[in-house]
Amino acid sequence: MKKLLFILIILALWTIPVAKEVEASSVSFETLPIVSVGESLDVIVITETDGALINSIEMTVDYDESLLSFSGYGDKNTMIQFWIDPPHQKDGKIFFSGIIPGGVLGLYDARVAKLAPLPLVYLFFETKSEGRANFSFVDSKILQHDGVGTPMLHEKIETDVIIKNNPNNS
Repeated sequence: MKKLLFILIILALWTIPVAKEVEASSVSFETLPIVSVGESLDVIVITETDGALINSIEMTVDYDESLLSFSGYGDKNTMIQFWIDPPHQKDGKIFFSGIIPGGVLGLYDARVAKLAPLPLVYLFFETKSEGRANFSFVDSKILQHDGVGTPMLHEKIETDVIIKNNPNNS
């Protein structure tokens, strides 16, 4: 009887699914690492969905108003097709929310044979003074296209841009 119980326990443990290694879902920024004072700076907000179908976002981005001036946004070649609240600035933060009708899970990149990050919106800035400008997410909600709008768990990745004096602006 003990031998049978031992075999049943081993079989039960053997059939328990093992957690597979997955890439984490995230939201982050793509931009130049270094720019000069007086230059324009384009920042792309992107997300990695880890294969989850998403259909809406709501985000608040923090930036340093003493170093940067928000000058607008662009949505050409991005996933957000309809803005509920277009990107706008208030007190050093940029707020926006939008939807993706029908949802999207990623863009296939044949060079690496996997899904590439999704561009959500382009944020445009003018550099004002020298320093290290940080971009971070105060809040970010990404909802799945699963019929109930399940929030997608994701990492919020910030980035820094170094703004240096331009010797030609003397």
